[in-house]
Amino acid sequence: MHTTKSGKWPATIAQFKNSVETPLGKLRAASTKLETSSADVNKAGDTVSSEAENAKGRLAAASEHVTAAASSVEELAASIAEIASQAAKSTEVAGRAVSEVQRTVTTMMSAIATTVAATVDQQNSAVASIAEGVSRAPGEARMALRQ
Repeated sequence: MHTTKSGKWPATIAQFKNSVETPLGKLRAASTKLETSSADVNKAGDTVSSEAENAKGRLAAASEHVTAAASSVEELAASIAEIASQAAKSTEVAGRAVSEVQRTVTTMMSAIATTVAATVDQQNSAVASIAEGVSRAPGEARMALRQ
C-alpha cells in the first residue's frame, strides 16, 4: 500500500500543480494589471493634486487682485466724497462772496446816490443864486443909471 500511495503522490502533486498553475497565472496577470492600474491612478492623483495646488495659487492671486480692486474702489469713493464736500464748500463760499458783492454794490450805490444828491443840491443852490443875481441885475442897473 505504501508503494501505491507513494506512486499516487507525484501524480496528485502534478495534477494539483496543473490545476493551480492556470489560475495562478491569471492571478499573476491580474496582479500585474492591478499594479499598473495602481501606478496610473497614483500618477493621475499626483497630477490632480498638482493642478489643485496650481488652482489654489491662482485663486489666491485672484483673491488678492479682487481685494486690491475693492480697496481702490473704496479709495476712489472716498476721493469722490471729498471732492463733493469741497465742491459744496466752494459753492457756499461763492454764495457768501456774491452776497458780499451785492451788499457792497448796494452800499456803494447808496453812497454814490448821496453824493450825487448833495452835488445836485449844491448846483441847485448855485443856480438859484445866479438866478437871483440875474433877477436883481436889471433893477440895480436902473438904479445905477439914475444916480
